[in-house]
Amino acid sequence: MIEFKADCGHTVRAKDEDAGKVVRCAYCGREAQVPQEDQDELDFLFGEISSESSAAAPSPKTARRARKTDRAGMPFGPSRTTVDPFAVVKKMAYVAAVLICVIFVGKKYAWPMFSQAFLDGGKPTSAISPPAVTKRPSRNTGDAGKPTASSRTSGFLPKDLAALGPGQGVYVDAIPERVTVYYREEDASTKKLDWLLSPDVTRLETPGLAELDPGTYVFVAALPINDKQLMRKYGKGYGYKETRGDAEDEKDQRDKDKIIDGYFRPDGATDVGVFQVRERPHIVRQYEVTVYSGEWSLLTPQFLPFRCTLAETMALVPDRKAYGFEEADVELELDYHSVKQRDRVNILSILRRIGTISYDPAEGRGGFRLFKIDPLSGELIAVQLPKGVHDGQSAPGES
Repeated sequence: MIEFKADCGHTVRAKDEDAGKVVRCAYCGREAQVPQEDQDELDFLFGEISSESSAAAPSPKTARRARKTDRAGMPFGPSRTTVDPFAVVKKMAYVAAVLICVIFVGKKYAWPMFSQAFLDGGKPTSAISPPAVTKRPSRNTGDAGKPTASSRTSGFLPKDLAALGPGQGVYVDAIPERVTVYYREEDASTKKLDWLLSPDVTRLETPGLAELDPGTYVFVAALPINDKQLMRKYGKGYGYKETRGDAEDEKDQRDKDKIIDGYFRPDGATDVGVFQVRERPHIVRQYEVTVYSGEWSLLTPQFLPFRCTLAETMALVPDRKAYGFEEADVELELDYHSVKQRDRVNILSILRRIGTISYDPAEGRGGFRLFKIDPLSGELIAVQLPKGVHDGQSAPGES
């Protein structure tokens, strides 16, 4: 027995031998074609959907088959059928699987070709183009072609000289911090300090920056002999009060200068002494600095007592990280210059704070070397200082 649905929606029953023939629905009287027995379930499902959604008239071929069936005396009558819900669900699953495959294939392969065709002006593409490679932006090097402050790990860190742009000059950072610095281009008149008395003399407060044309300049760092920084820090523990008294009582200028020069640690100054500035005796330290085109340099005048150990010097300099460098490279240089192992930790710490310190590996018998960190590269530079009043002396704890 073959059961199928007519156009009106009712179930029609026909004999197996009537497969493919046309019969009449007992309910509505319309003709209906009996499906083949070997019709697969998916085709039958689509047939059911088509029969439920369409109420069109049968084709002429179907009508002819129906007339033949009528002549054969095919019985018609009302019938009832039971719908199997599991079969319906199974058929719907088949349909869902087909739709999923169609959507997946279309989205992955067909749609990119059509969408690219729209972007290309309606011209279809034969293949999917690979995504464009975005080039990483290069590191910002500034107008002068040098690294910016955020990228620096070596050299002078707080105020990056490389980021100052085109030009040249000197950045002065003194110890103690509040030191007045005077400067002018070197000539015959700078051999004496009388130019400090000029009303239009150029001066700056440390720390400070002097933008200069290329050439050689004289810088003078000055502190009043009664400066409260010196009196408070060095007055008792380091004998500054007595040194100041001896210098003020001395009548001979050379002896006065020698007393002051012998009290402070050497730092590369070409001359140290006492000079009257603005009606007050000042301790002055004089330096010669050559400014090269397109380069910035550092000058760090130091008013540090000679008779204090490196460990005590740590307490007299600002606790900051102003300089960066590769410690292993600096250690190699310190080893070459015979720096004692017990002094290296303190020297490394002082170099990070102020970038420079003088050291006598022969403990007062071989002269001082000035160690300083290059402001741009962070490398250690060692300068042999000329012998002076400190030769033959040694600081406590360094013997």
